[in-house]
Amino acid sequence: MHAVAVSALNSVPAGKPWSGATEGFGKQDDPKMWSGWMTASDADTGERKWQFHAPFPLMGGVTPTNGRLVLFGDMGGNLYAFDSARGKKLWSKDLGGAIGGGVITYDTGAGQKIAVAAGMTSPIWPTPKVNGKIVILGL
Repeated sequence: MHAVAVSALNSVPAGKPWSGATEGFGKQDDPKMWSGWMTASDADTGERKWQFHAPFPLMGGVTPTNGRLVLFGDMGGNLYAFDSARGKKLWSKDLGGAIGGGVITYDTGAGQKIAVAAGMTSPIWPTPKVNGKIVILGL
């Protein structure tokens, strides 16, 4: 490891995050300026099909379903369901905590369910500090 990087790493207290940058994390974007983009493209041609501008960054996984849904969440705690072909928002729900992981869907035998973890906190993302929870929704 380069001597400057070793020096930067050694200057970080144990248990605190380090990005690998020699100047630390730098200046954070103003959370009032946050946003994110969900972009759908044709897998064969690369052509952009539709795009959605979310009010917060999208840090978690995107889950497409066989039923033509696209499920994803944002750092503001919003869970979204879109029609995958048209890019039409079908619904959204505020889950009360940042979504930084994937969204899963499964069949219980008595109906389709969606599960997502909400409440991601991180020292580098100034999201609300809430208790994490698993939210399960029926379709």
